[in-house]
Amino acid sequence: MRSLSSSFCYFLSYVLQPWRLRYRLKDHEEKTFRATLYSANDNLRVTDQGTYEIIGIDDALCPGSVISGQATYHVEWISRPSATLSSSTIAHYHPDNRSHILPPICEGVSSHVDLDLTGRPPFQIIYNIAQDSEAGGTKLIDQPTFNSIQSRTRFQLQTSTTGRIYYEVKRMGDSAYPLKQPGTGIIPRSQRLVFEQEVMRRPSVWFKSRNRMTYCQNNTFTPLDPSSSDGIIIFDGSPPFTITLSIKDIAASEVETKIIKVHQYIWRLSIPSYRFKSIGSYLVTIESVVDSSNCAQSVFNSMLNTIWVDVAETAAIIPFDKRSDICAGDTVQFQLEGIPPWTVGYATFFDSNIWWEFYQFV
Repeated sequence: MRSLSSSFCYFLSYVLQPWRLRYRLKDHEEKTFRATLYSANDNLRVTDQGTYEIIGIDDALCPGSVISGQATYHVEWISRPSATLSSSTIAHYHPDNRSHILPPICEGVSSHVDLDLTGRPPFQIIYNIAQDSEAGGTKLIDQPTFNSIQSRTRFQLQTSTTGRIYYEVKRMGDSAYPLKQPGTGIIPRSQRLVFEQEVMRRPSVWFKSRNRMTYCQNNTFTPLDPSSSDGIIIFDGSPPFTITLSIKDIAASEVETKIIKVHQYIWRLSIPSYRFKSIGSYLVTIESVVDSSNCAQSVFNSMLNTIWVDVAETAAIIPFDKRSDICAGDTVQFQLEGIPPWTVGYATFFDSNIWWEFYQFV
């Protein structure tokens, strides 16, 4: 049962409300704030940090007095968490869109940035990942969540998709400002950390045809038939290309490597510095290709990056006899070198006349 004194106090607090409070922010004395309070233990909401001073109070009946020594209260904000690029991160700041431009990277190569986080860990970051769209703007491709207990953390970038990739830190929370509900911790657009990176497509290269090529011993590795598609290499990427070829002489077990710069997308094998010294099979392999962006092809198809070359012995005819005079009815013997069938042509001189004849030997 409530006592008489407590009931009377409760009655007075009810009758005398509301209280009209006047206060100011120190160092800003020219501006006075007013608040109407309806409870003896009401809350006073402020929007700036600093030292507040009560300068006057009235209730429903009379003006009041301010107790000396208890008229001030210091308000100090707990700063919201923030994220910035580490000073060790190589980037160029673009003031037009407030974005940090990271160096370009080749497709599939691991890339990251280091972030400096301020606040009270653990931290939680929700960020947007966007990409240029065909319509000319950008399209959102993901909105993942990133967690860290460290004030400096490594932020892995996405390089599996080619094109320009944009990153924007949209929401951030810590132990003082947790991201408990949707919409909390949203960073004003003008204050968001934004950075971007160009992911460059890797070049590719392949033989247009896998037909075996044929050369003669001691031929140089230059095109024999300009109309043939044999030995043609197709490039895809940004020229000029630097292609590395290996030529393996199977019989001699010798491998020679050639590095050639190509300025066009279609190139016919032409290596004048290489000579087929022995007969047999040769295997030509595309070992690597790098384009002008300094990106290299990562995966090769063994069915498309090799071609075989067959080198035959040079055709020759060698007489067994060294006679300069031959009698009628004599048989003259010759040795044929090369790959059959042979076509042999010879001329007969008689009374200042020349007769040409051709024979084929199998």
